[in-house]
Amino acid sequence: MVRNGSKLVIGLATASLVALVVYGATQSWGALGVVGLAGAMVALIVLAVLTVESGEGDVDPAAPAAATAAATQQAPGNSLWPLAGALGAGLVVAGLITHQIVFVLGMAVLVAVFFEWLMQAWAERASADRGYNVEVRRRLMFPLELPIGAALGLGVIIWSFSRIMLAVDKSAGAVVFIVASALILLFGFLFALRPRLGRTLVAAVCTIGGAGIVAAGIAGASNGERQQLVEAYEEGHYTHKKCGPEKDKYFDKHALRHVS
Repeated sequence: MVRNGSKLVIGLATASLVALVVYGATQSWGALGVVGLAGAMVALIVLAVLTVESGEGDVDPAAPAAATAAATQQAPGNSLWPLAGALGAGLVVAGLITHQIVFVLGMAVLVAVFFEWLMQAWAERASADRGYNVEVRRRLMFPLELPIGAALGLGVIIWSFSRIMLAVDKSAGAVVFIVASALILLFGFLFALRPRLGRTLVAAVCTIGGAGIVAAGIAGASNGERQQLVEAYEEGHYTHKKCGPEKDKYFDKHALRHVS
């Protein structure tokens, strides 16, 4: 039976489909609007299917299987994987209209979220003891999560910072590098000085800083490299050959012409 909540989601999915068709027909199917509306439509369709199939989580107490139904058992613990999945989906949509690496990063996040969420759901049903379930998941996933997550996170930070340095002016790049290094040193000093700071605070500061670097890296990749590097790439300062005695500012005018 289709309940009121399911009807609402189905109506929103239908409205998003109509909006997609109207926008595409009137705006010559512009990439930005079409991708956004199509993403919203797909998400609402998935939600509609889930709400209809699950019956919105309602269980009839008079039913014989009500005592053993999943909805009457212990509720699962909190999880950040839905938020991470939304972030991955946003990166995929942004990558469709900005840069290929953003799209690849979003797909990697979605694959990781799917696997992690699947393992968490399995661990929560391992036994009736929540503490034991958490320990089972840690023993299984930590040997994979910690090294792979650290390597991927470091790679993303390095790529993002490189995009920032290639996008800003060379004089401003030195300032950006000094400020970023000073902030890292400052927070490292504070964390070492106050070792009893809550893990939540430390994780929040690191997450905000990492998210800021990644966002700035995506913006830098979208804007492209600074003009000097674009010119250098087009002219090939280290590859092209001189055709005559004309002046060339990229070559040594007083070369020794022998091994130093």
